[in-house]
Amino acid sequence: MDGILQKNHINDYRLENTETQKAVIKKFDYGEYVKDMTEKDLASNEFLAYNSTHIRKVRGRLKLNVPVFVSCGKKAIGYGTRAVRWQLCTRDKYLNEITVSEGLITADYEENAITYIGDIKLITPMLDAIGVLKLYLLDGETEQIIMRNFMLFDIAHRKNNIYCPDFSDIIVNGFENAKIIGDNDVYYAEGCGTVCALVNKHDIPDYTYKKGIEIAFEATAIKNNATIKLYVNNILIDTKVLKKPSDISHGILSKQYLRNNEDLNKVNCGYLFKVVVPSFACKGLPKNFSVRIETDGGLVLFSRKSGRYPLGFEIKAVD
Repeated sequence: MDGILQKNHINDYRLENTETQKAVIKKFDYGEYVKDMTEKDLASNEFLAYNSTHIRKVRGRLKLNVPVFVSCGKKAIGYGTRAVRWQLCTRDKYLNEITVSEGLITADYEENAITYIGDIKLITPMLDAIGVLKLYLLDGETEQIIMRNFMLFDIAHRKNNIYCPDFSDIIVNGFENAKIIGDNDVYYAEGCGTVCALVNKHDIPDYTYKKGIEIAFEATAIKNNATIKLYVNNILIDTKVLKKPSDISHGILSKQYLRNNEDLNKVNCGYLFKVVVPSFACKGLPKNFSVRIETDGGLVLFSRKSGRYPLGFEIKAVD
């Protein structure tokens, strides 16, 4: 859904009721990306939009022009000057957010019309991350926010220092209905069981006996009150008790690459698992060791092209 069509689409919700507007907020999780964005933004008489898809896959160091428009009904009494403030932020694989660039555009538009405001000129950073272009329509004199919107980018940048076991090589034990969804995008399994990846130390870039090993992945259970345990060579490293599967409104990558998949309708993203095996413990690991995930409530394991966090099943050397 592009930004211009979004205006007309959201107006339909405004004409229905507030509960429907809230359902749209929940479905797309707008408040996750722009602080304080609510259904009031979707119902704004002055609507800031963009001519692009809601999320775009791009590479790093790419020059982009994003045309922005304002769709305005009847201007309010006391209408004054307007401005568009924009901010390009990135979220890394742990959702740490930094601001890359920002700017301000003077906005002058007609009532009962859609008016082109200008192009936002961007250069995507050399990062593997989610980019968030935050848009604010402001009162030009008071800088009060009239309306919020945003656009997302999946910024794909090759990572050379990480080893990612392939889902098709995973050893499965005990699960029911275990399968790979998409092009090696999600590992999905029901019931109780384990998945195990066999790792050779030589497959981990830059690994030496002086370094530790970091293991990171995104996963969730299917049932409530499930436990997920992580073992390295049969040694318990981490345990998480999940009261419920993660909120489906957060799974922006699943929505982009795995739309309308029935298995992911209720679990399209997970929780972050991140552990470090220190160097002294790694010395005791054999050349070939196992990384095993055990759960009693089903398992959904996400790749770089699914879930919420822009990471796969990743193993890397750390100092």
